[in-house]
Amino acid sequence: MPYRKINFYENGFYHVYNRGVEKRDIFLDENDYNSFLSILSAYLSNQRVKLQGRALRIGRHQLHEEIRLMAYCLMPNHFHFLIQQKSKNSITNLMRRILTAYSMYFNEKYARVGSLFQGRFKAKEVSTDEYLLHLSRYIHRNPFGSAVSNTNDLESFLWSSYPIYLNRFESRFISTDPILDFFTGDKSEKYKLFVEEETDDRLPKDILLDDE
Repeated sequence: MPYRKINFYENGFYHVYNRGVEKRDIFLDENDYNSFLSILSAYLSNQRVKLQGRALRIGRHQLHEEIRLMAYCLMPNHFHFLIQQKSKNSITNLMRRILTAYSMYFNEKYARVGSLFQGRFKAKEVSTDEYLLHLSRYIHRNPFGSAVSNTNDLESFLWSSYPIYLNRFESRFISTDPILDFFTGDKSEKYKLFVEEETDDRLPKDILLDDE
């Protein structure tokens, strides 16, 4: 197993992502997206869920007190998370559990065997406030211009946390305050302007991934 170069720190912020093996799609229909989010919710909101009609057994593996998920986006063959962890093993524990649970769901549903994801998940540390803010924008703009979104209206894309930031619906497992607190007044409206109309991309060079 390859050595992971990144170090995970207590209370650290990280961009976590992965894609399907051989760049294959990991979400084939609406139920797949919903099932992945249900698994995520089960671990991060102390909520019971069912997959394929069976209860997902979480038990003592709840992580809602160890992980703060601030943004996500699910695309057909990859996903992005923006996460703060409270202990150095929280992200590893979360990713191992949700990717295993989703792989089991997917393989059973589509009668397949073998790995669903391309190796272990990837992660990059978020080292500055600027990086944190612009990374949230990068994640929420991921569907822009893509075939899967069928639109350039980002807030209508259902498989991202962006509509939560705009108060279109609520979530039990997304924390918007760390990002929205960069703004004053009508924070949601100003964030929308930042995501959709801001043109000065002062992004760290390594925010753009070389393996999407």
